Amino acid sequence: MRPFPKLLAALLLLMTLTRPAQAQVNPTKDSIDYYRKVIHAMYQKAFDSIRQSDDYKVAIERFHLHLHLTNGYGSFTTFGNVAQASYDILNKDIAQSNFPPLKGPQGGIGIGFTREYRNRWILDFVVMVGVYNKSEKGDSSLQISFRNVPQINIGYDFVKSPKVNIYPYAGLAGRVTDLKYQQPNQVSGNPTSIVDILQKEGLTEITKFNLSYQAGLGVDIVVSEKEQGNGIMLFLKGGTDGIIGSRTLNIHGVKYDADIKQGAWSLALGVKFFRRN
Repeated sequence: MRPFPKLLAALLLLMTLTRPAQAQVNPTKDSIDYYRKVIHAMYQKAFDSIRQSDDYKVAIERFHLHLHLTNGYGSFTTFGNVAQASYDILNKDIAQSNFPPLKGPQGGIGIGFTREYRNRWILDFVVMVGVYNKSEKGDSSLQISFRNVPQINIGYDFVKSPKVNIYPYAGLAGRVTDLKYQQPNQVSGNPTSIVDILQKEGLTEITKFNLSYQAGLGVDIVVSEKEQGNGIMLFLKGGTDGIIGSRTLNIHGVKYDADIKQGAWSLALGVKFFRRN
């Protein structure tokens, strides 16, 4: 029985020696966590102090300046458009059928994408849809509009600024002119005007395809930009949007030249949601 008391005494001594070491584990870990938080708070405080310093603000401004000069941007673009539209000959014709004159200008809306390259060339790829100009007589109406689907313009930015772009531009578009006539019932008789032709043939819509050219001046102004390089621009473009080719409409073999004039001047105002490259 003597070995057992000795073994018991040895176990009690071992437990006595190891208990203080175990008790010190948690305080050490708590201290490590505490000082880690203290160091993180010091880093955060120092970084916030740097961000508020004048030197940092100047460095950020110059960084964005050089970023703009060396890299372009890509953007999603949305805009409203207003363009010249006159219908002198067409109005004289429809007056024979007691329709009031069509009046311009024509409004429109559009969306697209813009890319400014590192060498400051700017490429616009947009689609613009016009709102109909309308003449109504009773239950009958004559409507006309044009749209550019698509429109591709190229410009060159002459201003080396991170906040403003000023650029002349030129380009081409697929021009679609829509002439739409609506009536409650068809009538017959010898045609004397375009309205009579439409009624006799029972036509409701005529579409004319052409090319058109654009030329003008554009201005972009940055209204907000984050440090990551993405932001919002307002833009204004003004110029001409002229048609290429014949304006003659073909109505079931009857050629009708209304000399419709659209786009002698054009203005677009919109927003670009951009990101620096």
